[in-house]
Amino acid sequence: MWNARGTESRVTSYGFNWDKWTTGTPTQRLALVPAGQQHILEQDNGKKRWIQVVKELSRAFALCAASEEATKTREGIGLRDKTRRRSWPDG
Repeated sequence: MWNARGTESRVTSYGFNWDKWTTGTPTQRLALVPAGQQHILEQDNGKKRWIQVVKELSRAFALCAASEEATKTREGIGLRDKTRRRSWPDG
């Protein structure tokens, strides 16, 4: 989710609170991945849409990773990519 300044909100993203990704302990950070996947599975066609969007986001990031603007979103993209790459529960 993007705020008025054009930077990503670190509190929630479409109803999922992921602020511990940048402020939490390693255990809290790891717990976000399966919790995020469960949240995605609860959405209409969520898994398929999520995987496609994150692939596209990762490709776009790769094209501009050296820019200052891109480095501000690196951690958020990392969480999304980890969620995409981790084994998914049935759903």
